[in-house]
Amino acid sequence: MPAPLMPGGRPILGHLTFFTDGPIELMRQALATGEPVVRLKLGRRGGFIVHDPGAIKRLLVDAADVYQKRTRGYAKLKLLLGEGLVTSEGPFWLRQRRIAQPAFKKPRLEVFVRQMDRAADDLVRRWAAQGAQTVDVADAMNTLALRIAGETLFSADVTGEAKHIGDAMLAVLERFGFLVSAPVPYPEYWPFPGNLPAWRGIRTLHRVVDQMVAERRAHGGPSEDLLGLLMAATDPETGEAMTDRQLRDEALTVLLAGHETTANALAFALMLLAQH
Repeated sequence: MPAPLMPGGRPILGHLTFFTDGPIELMRQALATGEPVVRLKLGRRGGFIVHDPGAIKRLLVDAADVYQKRTRGYAKLKLLLGEGLVTSEGPFWLRQRRIAQPAFKKPRLEVFVRQMDRAADDLVRRWAAQGAQTVDVADAMNTLALRIAGETLFSADVTGEAKHIGDAMLAVLERFGFLVSAPVPYPEYWPFPGNLPAWRGIRTLHRVVDQMVAERRAHGGPSEDLLGLLMAATDPETGEAMTDRQLRDEALTVLLAGHETTANALAFALMLLAQH
């Protein structure tokens, strides 16, 4: 039985405008249909929203070789993340997955959790010592998440570059949303005014991570942070290690997952706690 068409589409564009005007509302409406899978009309193409646990398991586990990452969204994400674990697939993904796996075992994660706890405690103590004040929570959570990402990933204090990294990430993600939802494929490599800030952001993020990888190669450093674990890890089947480019892709993948998205989630959580 085919998935039902999502209500609320527009002539010609279908549901494309939902991605720029209200993606959260789109998800709410999909849930309101009561259907485990709903179909979207995206210009001349189609898409699906899947929120049934069994269907999600089929997509990601049972038939992962059938459902591939060859979408416009993944193609644009590769501009920043290259062939990291989020964007790669097939044998290359499996190789990277095997190499990275030891870095995410429970004893390693427990060390990272202690670093997260210490950073959060430092922030709360600093707020308490300053007394009554108005705080830009979004900025504070951005700095906190970046400190945690820097310490767990690179054993480095990157909060001094928080603004540069945060601005770069914002420029990339804002353009990324447009490139994914544009009604027709948009030439992201052309030097249009809208593209230039995103490319500057990508170069900034690549430069920050490349410098850290180069310094670690040249001078060594902690082996217990995520970068050290990834540099030391090898494929158990072939004995191969990650190249500098692969290290950058995986480090940026973790940085993106552990910085911007986490900061946003923390800021919204604090807002909801204040309201409720």
